[in-house]
Amino acid sequence: MIRRAAVAGAVLGLALLAATPALAEPARASRIPKHIGPAVVAWYDEARPTASTPAAPTPGVGRKDLLVQGLTLDASQLPIPLPPLPPFHQITALTALSFRIPSGATPASLSLGLTGLTTAKLDAKLPSGATPIACATTRRFRPGLEQPFSAAPGYDCTNSSAIGQLSLDRTSIVFPGIGRLLTGHTLSLVILPGSLGFERLVFRPPTKAALSLLDFSQPASRSNPPPSPSPATSHVAISSPPLPGGPILPVTTPSVPPAPAAAPQVASQVTTSPQALTNAVTPIDDSRTRTAAIGGLVALIVITAWVSGTERRPRATVAGVGRFRAPRHGPPPAI
Repeated sequence: MIRRAAVAGAVLGLALLAATPALAEPARASRIPKHIGPAVVAWYDEARPTASTPAAPTPGVGRKDLLVQGLTLDASQLPIPLPPLPPFHQITALTALSFRIPSGATPASLSLGLTGLTTAKLDAKLPSGATPIACATTRRFRPGLEQPFSAAPGYDCTNSSAIGQLSLDRTSIVFPGIGRLLTGHTLSLVILPGSLGFERLVFRPPTKAALSLLDFSQPASRSNPPPSPSPATSHVAISSPPLPGGPILPVTTPSVPPAPAAAPQVASQVTTSPQALTNAVTPIDDSRTRTAAIGGLVALIVITAWVSGTERRPRATVAGVGRFRAPRHGPPPAI
């Protein structure tokens, strides 16, 4: 009997463990990385109009570096008044990057390190600053450095764009809000010169930490709602902004008039302690916990029925003589 009870307890424990896999296993960590690198990298040189034109070495640009270069003239942004003229924007080199965004993530910011012969430090002292523009591409492009300008992908800056900013240490350009250029699971963009005047930015080869990601695959944790104010409060002091010629005055709400003397009423002050608020919060309903409880209950019922049906009954003894011989249960009768 004791052996069967032990076996029944072991089977019940295994049934509960099998019915609650979510409670027995630890929560899986998120597989979405915090940073990724580009899948396709390219930059295009106006000095190469076609692929048949040989690529000449570019001063101040390394073999794996990227280049953004151009001239911007806008009479409306100059400190001296000039006749209204249309803005002039000439691009002599641009960079293109493409990222594959994991499912459940969204791009946060793009950071590209500066190197070589660049005007970033000079632009930082100007009112315009270093402000390259990132725009979404309209078609795919092939990887490659210093490609002909005719192979550059088309881009669209009218719908959405992101403005780059020089970092505090002046060693990189950061594009906050780059996620607005996302299309599906692909972030494909070109970087154009945008500062007033001549701008030349030489970027280091992008690393695996170039693009930071935000993880939206994990559900937000539930938090208890803040406690409501006590209804017994009759005087409320409201702070208002200072008025000219007078200090801040508390605003007092009129209190409820007392009841007549014939029917006195005593108002009880309602106080809510933090412990009472904690106890009043309804626990979170977890479907997995209810499933585990139901599974354990069913397993307990099945094991109990099996043990009850297999109880060992005492053997019957055979007594009697001749045709009166038959099985007998219990002690022999007294004669």
